[in-house]
Amino acid sequence: MNYILLTQQGGILKPFAWALGKIFEVIYSALDMVGIESIGLCIIVFTIIVRLLLLPMSIKQQKFTKLNAVMSPEITAIQNKYKGKKDQQSQMNMNAEIQAVYDKYGVSPAGSCLQLVIQMPILFALYRVIYNVPAYVGQVKNYYMNIINDMTPAQISEYFKIKVDSVSKLSGVDTNNIIDALYGYTRAKVKLPEGIDLATVVEAVGTDKAEAALKNINKINHFFMFDLQLSPGYMYHNGIKIAVIIPILAALSQFVVSQISMSMNKSNTQTKGAEENPMMSSMKTMNYVFPFMSAFMCWQFPSALGIYWVVSSTVMLIQQVGLNLYFNNISVDDLIAESKAKAEKKREKRGFTANMISNAAAMNATLNDNNNSNNSSNASLTRKQKEEQYEKAMEKHNNSISSDKNSISARANMVREFDNKKK
Repeated sequence: MNYILLTQQGGILKPFAWALGKIFEVIYSALDMVGIESIGLCIIVFTIIVRLLLLPMSIKQQKFTKLNAVMSPEITAIQNKYKGKKDQQSQMNMNAEIQAVYDKYGVSPAGSCLQLVIQMPILFALYRVIYNVPAYVGQVKNYYMNIINDMTPAQISEYFKIKVDSVSKLSGVDTNNIIDALYGYTRAKVKLPEGIDLATVVEAVGTDKAEAALKNINKINHFFMFDLQLSPGYMYHNGIKIAVIIPILAALSQFVVSQISMSMNKSNTQTKGAEENPMMSSMKTMNYVFPFMSAFMCWQFPSALGIYWVVSSTVMLIQQVGLNLYFNNISVDDLIAESKAKAEKKREKRGFTANMISNAAAMNATLNDNNNSNNSSNASLTRKQKEEQYEKAMEKHNNSISSDKNSISARANMVREFDNKKK
């Protein structure tokens, strides 16, 4: 089964697909200039380039993974400390303590997810480009146009149920729909009659130009013994048994990459607390589920996707091994120092300093401790008594910290004194 529409990807993925489509077209043209016109080889080069472009994000992801292995025991301990406590104050205290751990290591809580969020639209758009090669590569589309231009209005009406007085009067939408049908995809809006395929149409057209176009289409879509327009499942059931190797290699390469990634997490995990982290458990499950998903998709969809999947996983495997070797030679302390330095620079750009943040955290801790120790008696206090208690806690905190003029507490005192003078 083959699913594709010739029209380019729309919506939020459109700019990503357009940019990747241009890269694909440049690669195709460059290979064509040296006498190599092959969609399969183009997919391989294209995949390697895209993976290299995503390498900086992979490095950041790897750094977060190593730091997360150190943070996990502390975060798990905090979560266990507040286990079963569902009141708002306990939840606020837990979140504040977890945030303090992230600040301690100079890491953002969304650091891991952010890298994946950035990569997802790029990867989805990449799939669409591989699916819709004629929509993004003008040379490929021109082969189909050479066939359509030599057809008569009667043939267009017979094969595609589109009535026109002249081929030149076909709209852009109709032309794309006809190419979809000639490409042989089952979800095309216009479909060839049962038993009719591209070769049959070209034979009916009977021109040298159409026959030359068919020959070129077959050449660029054949990669070794595979037809990139057909799914491995379709080829297998039609006598090309070797096609089963595509989903097998896709699943195997995906599994190896997952296991190497998992082994790095285990080598960085030093305590039981990190191993009990729910994130680690979910990663173990996904490492076994994803290979089966890869095999299923590569079996059902055009083999062009399978070729991409195998190459992509192979490149990721090489990158993963290289990153593991690199980070194994770097101590966690050095990573923490580097991460904290970068985080401090970002805070300074936003107008915050480490001293201001630590003072704010200390003030929150003082107020929280005071609230927790007097929680039972506060229920019977009047509003005035509560305000007096709050003022005493603030005064106690202000006396316990430095008189840094740039600290948050110092600035808060200045504002309070100003307000008191106005009263």
